[in-house]
Amino acid sequence: MIDYNPIKQFKIYQAGHCTHPGCVAEKGCGIEPREFPAYVALIEHERYGLILFDTGYDPEFFVQTRSFPESLYARTTPVTLPVPLVEQLLADGIDQKVIRHLVLSHFHADHIAGLKRFTEATFVADERGYRKLMTMGRWRQVMQGFLKGLLPSDFESRTAFVNDYPDSVRSILRLDAWKYCNLQAAPLFKDGSTYLVNLPGHAAGHIGLLFRMNGKWVLLCGDAYWTQGNLDPGGNGRPSWLARLIMDSPRQFDTTLDAIVRLRLDAGDRLKVIGSHDSSIAQGNPTLEFV
Repeated sequence: MIDYNPIKQFKIYQAGHCTHPGCVAEKGCGIEPREFPAYVALIEHERYGLILFDTGYDPEFFVQTRSFPESLYARTTPVTLPVPLVEQLLADGIDQKVIRHLVLSHFHADHIAGLKRFTEATFVADERGYRKLMTMGRWRQVMQGFLKGLLPSDFESRTAFVNDYPDSVRSILRLDAWKYCNLQAAPLFKDGSTYLVNLPGHAAGHIGLLFRMNGKWVLLCGDAYWTQGNLDPGGNGRPSWLARLIMDSPRQFDTTLDAIVRLRLDAGDRLKVIGSHDSSIAQGNPTLEFV
């Protein structure tokens, strides 16, 4: 692998938040309501342009949850959206039409609600997860956190689906193999800078984005974890049984999280791990800009 660094910076945007008891995401956090931000990432590649990782919430979410049974989603996790993502991008001088690639970590509504805004982007998603959801009826889709009405009518024709993850993440990071779990990845581009990482468990077709920036690596891991407590090496801060009820595979979730924890320990400061709902990433960096 060549030491090529076409990505110099990226920025995290908060596209709304939902509220539910803290103990759902992390055992021992109590039943008091806690805000969970919906973070998305904007990455600029010197050759391939702007890459967006997820969309967070969008006004379209409220449109699609007016009817039953979709309204159950909004009632279960109340959503607040002060400023939509597209308005935040415009404030930074970025028209949503210039976004060239939009990577979907998975198909839960808090990650895809804004898809219809990005009319010029090529979507990137795991095909098996998508096909699995398409076999479900409306009720079951809602129970899986998926609102079909959030997808653009031309979604399939605009999506680059991924099925195979041939590369080892530990090899990409030049770490020794770990016999218990070795996360697998697929190159997004052919320059060795950016990879899609298979992160099964939380939802069908759940993936992350691994990219090299200024000699180090960043792993955007979606909902593979929610809080810093989830990353405790001793496993003391894992999600509660309530959270596990809605997972695609609790066993795979644990295996994936174990692999991320070990990867983080072994890579040290060469790897930054960012979860889509981890509010701690804003501590000491209120602008959420990373260089």
